[in-house]
Amino acid sequence: VVTVKARPSFLLFPPDAFKASAVKDTGPRDDPGLVKLTWQANPRTTPGVTLGYVIERRELPKGDWENVLGKGRMLDPSVTEYVDRAPPGRRYEYRVRAVGSDAVTDGELEGKP
Repeated sequence: VVTVKARPSFLLFPPDAFKASAVKDTGPRDDPGLVKLTWQANPRTTPGVTLGYVIERRELPKGDWENVLGKGRMLDPSVTEYVDRAPPGRRYEYRVRAVGSDAVTDGELEGKP
């Protein structure tokens, strides 16, 4: 028995230049729960392949990854920044994953605020 697998006609890579940073509120008091995430589309990805981005967060040291947008939701591929309101007093790790029609990047792109 021989199995032939078609090679994908596109390439999907994790986003580039990911940064996670705490946001300082300009009001009378700082909001310690705001985290700004920024990234760029990966220039190695075939144009038009990225359907959107999933943002995931987990509590450190070993929490489970969860989609901060809600289960099954993603951002439009034109979006390259997001501000998350994380519960204060805890440490988190974030990752942004690119989603294509046949693939999701493996989440190599991670950052800690």
